[in-house]
Amino acid sequence: MRNTTDCIFCRIVRREAEASVVYEDEGIIAFLDTNPIAAGHTLVVPKEHYTDIFDMESDVLQKLILATKTVALRMRDLLGADGVNILNASGRAAEQDVFHFHMHVIPRKEDDSVNFNEWWAKKVIRTERTYLNKLATKLRTA
Repeated sequence: MRNTTDCIFCRIVRREAEASVVYEDEGIIAFLDTNPIAAGHTLVVPKEHYTDIFDMESDVLQKLILATKTVALRMRDLLGADGVNILNASGRAAEQDVFHFHMHVIPRKEDDSVNFNEWWAKKVIRTERTYLNKLATKLRTA
């Protein structure tokens, strides 16, 4: 296991730090965020230390996504969530603040006060179809 001694998520995995666990299996642990944007905001984390998505092994990522779906379904079925936001930040440029890969699963309700509108609506890049098609081709053939 590549756990680091100073990583808070690794400390949670080793039970050296407290967490409110909502899901756990052999390779994945999910726990409530201590700085939530909504009640039930959960972090889904591989037990092995991976810095970001670029560092993750594909089979671990697949298991993590399935665990993320399980958490989301529980939010819908047990918390009455109307939907969820699933977010990841990989790398400093993406504003990653804990350098142990994790997914945020945020339960949403139709009338909640969570507001991502400014983020979604902010257009800071080109969106013309020809530009988008060239970018898609570049990404597809890389």
